[in-house]
Amino acid sequence: MDISKACSLKFAIVVTPSVWHSRYLPIARSGIFLGLSSVWFIFSSQSAVNDNLEAAMRALFEHFVVSNEAYDFDEAIDDKIDFINGLAMQNYRPEKDETPIPVIKIRELSQGYCDENSEFCSNHIDKSHIIQNGDLVFSWSGSLQASFWTSQTAGLNQHLFKVQSDEYPLWFVYEWVTFHLLNFQRIAENKGTTFGHIKREDLHNAKIKSVGIDEINKLNNLFQPLLNTIIANSTELHSLMNYQRVLLARLSR
Repeated sequence: MDISKACSLKFAIVVTPSVWHSRYLPIARSGIFLGLSSVWFIFSSQSAVNDNLEAAMRALFEHFVVSNEAYDFDEAIDDKIDFINGLAMQNYRPEKDETPIPVIKIRELSQGYCDENSEFCSNHIDKSHIIQNGDLVFSWSGSLQASFWTSQTAGLNQHLFKVQSDEYPLWFVYEWVTFHLLNFQRIAENKGTTFGHIKREDLHNAKIKSVGIDEINKLNNLFQPLLNTIIANSTELHSLMNYQRVLLARLSR
């Protein structure tokens, strides 16, 4: 037998399925388990850091803004903060030969990312309905929630608001939305419908304390670094989730 045939025979023996499953699969799986353990450890640590940062930011906001008697609840939350409603994306299907973008629905917002089960829409929709990493999204129907999107670029579906402001920094916007979130949830629950929701008038009835630009600039030095870290950590967490899905897929082979 020549060398080429001997090598072919040896290779065939090594990769025989029964040999792979009995000898090499346990080793491969142990490596995957080690990778998963590392991912879970980092994920848990980063999640705890973000929870602490959010709690710290909320406490500071309560101290410097909410409980500050120098400011009054004299402004509706939607006076200087824009709540941009999403589109009925079934009317904006991708055109032929264009690169589509995934659609953020309540499911995607809850899990924090789009996946193979997400729908797609045209990338030619108005920019105001395109969500980028770091944008604030608020679901006003179903399970009311507000969170920063830290995944891929996507289109905003109906029943979701993109929340932004030309007057206030994003941390100020976020803190006031979360401040009123529990009351918004109660309003939605009292609707008596399958999918509770809030209306524009509920937003307008929610009051916030107006803060002057000079004070905002001072507070920005404290709050903006906290928010930047929260968003950066959340982005890293979603990268870890993607890595975890890859490892779990390999483990199931």
